[in-house]
Amino acid sequence: MATAIEQFVKPNQVFIGIEVGSKREALEFLAQRAAKLGIGMSSDDILKAFLDREEMGTTGMEAGLAIPHAKSDVIDHPAVCLVKFATPVEWESMDGEPVTVAVALFVPGGEAGTTHVRLLSRVAVLASRDDFASFITECDDPVEIAAYLSEGIKL
Repeated sequence: MATAIEQFVKPNQVFIGIEVGSKREALEFLAQRAAKLGIGMSSDDILKAFLDREEMGTTGMEAGLAIPHAKSDVIDHPAVCLVKFATPVEWESMDGEPVTVAVALFVPGGEAGTTHVRLLSRVAVLASRDDFASFITECDDPVEIAAYLSEGIKL
């Protein structure tokens, strides 16, 4: 596993048992947490970046996973947050099923074609691993989940 010094995803970027009533509320939660963590300056602008991306096509994947991403100049540095929802969230996913886990990507506007593509690719590869769904479903420890994600993403 990655050490704390090199760990890209920190335990305070993992949220367990979050109750939201809609995709918009989920994105608002993520935008607010990103601003509080210093990932970006304005939760309103981060939310707008999420919503702009959702208008281009759903970020709801399959098997209960969504990968929302925000690219904006208000984002200070690349980051990833994971949210496990207390109850499934309707998300217009590719398989028509609600979302139980969101892995959110935050990318500075100037890195949209580089860091964004690498992050999205690595998260998609990680999510396709045989052990991903079972690990994320069974584990509620932010420290373990952060280490797992950091090891799988390895920027």
